Amino acid sequence: MTLSLADKLKFDPKPYIISEIISSNLGGASSMIGDFPNMLISSETGLLFHDFISYMMPICLILLFVLLYFIKIYKSSVFDQNKNRMNQCEVEELFEKLQSELPYAIKNKTSVFRGLTILCAVILAFVFSDKFGIPPAIIAITGGFMTLLLGQVDVTKVMKRFGFKDIIFFAGLFVLVGGVESSGFLDYISEILKRLAGDNVLAKCLLLMWIAGILTSFLNAGPSTMLFIPVVFSFGMNSPHNLYWWSLSLGVLAGSSALITGATAGQVASTMIEDFFIENTGKARMKITDFLTFREYAEFGVPVMFIFLIISSAYISILYYI
Repeated sequence: MTLSLADKLKFDPKPYIISEIISSNLGGASSMIGDFPNMLISSETGLLFHDFISYMMPICLILLFVLLYFIKIYKSSVFDQNKNRMNQCEVEELFEKLQSELPYAIKNKTSVFRGLTILCAVILAFVFSDKFGIPPAIIAITGGFMTLLLGQVDVTKVMKRFGFKDIIFFAGLFVLVGGVESSGFLDYISEILKRLAGDNVLAKCLLLMWIAGILTSFLNAGPSTMLFIPVVFSFGMNSPHNLYWWSLSLGVLAGSSALITGATAGQVASTMIEDFFIENTGKARMKITDFLTFREYAEFGVPVMFIFLIISSAYISILYYI
């Protein structure tokens, strides 16, 4: 939708999409099924759907409001560059056209109804999964197959939308993480955490969060979580309120927002922006400023990462002393 509006209103979509990527990271981290790291943590620890809602959603909502305030401050230097691309009359004409076309936007109401019904059923199944003893992975894959079978989905069109370049990129990251694990680097990190924090649970939580945040920005959220789960298990002792796992999740969340390599959404969005500019300007006429570059994302994301880590550290500390 952002790219479509950018095409119509003639503005640079990249600053807005960076904000959307970080917002989607926050939304994903707020529940058990929102992102891959939380699903990995849940599958390894047995933490339930309502555990993530109780502990992760409140802090993610706080971080979202902080992000919006940061965007407001950042707006004067970046977002205002998009002003005056269209005059007020042209904007009003465009929105009148969009309003007239809106009632006809949904072409297959039956498919929409079926899709929403399946989505609601899947969410309810996640909520009550612990009572029925059904693994979340089974619920998710069942919902996916039900959507394909009953939602009148054209499978060939879905396959065409797969970002195979992104799949290869993430496959390479998982191979890299496997190499890091085989090298004994995990034992090295565990030993550092134990030496620095000793038997202090809060210190371990904060160190885990900050180290996970920094490494995640380079390694991506999913592989980093897989890397750190054995580290947390090596601590041996339990933490109050399962703080080790919330610290890991919040650290991964912060790191995934720092650099374009930190989250799946970053790579996918980068590919979509590239395709958008190729379609609208042609590959031969593209400039480096048309791409979502590593540096451009980092200028916004790195400060956000440190803000998230500071606020998350305060949150974990409060939970520890409750």
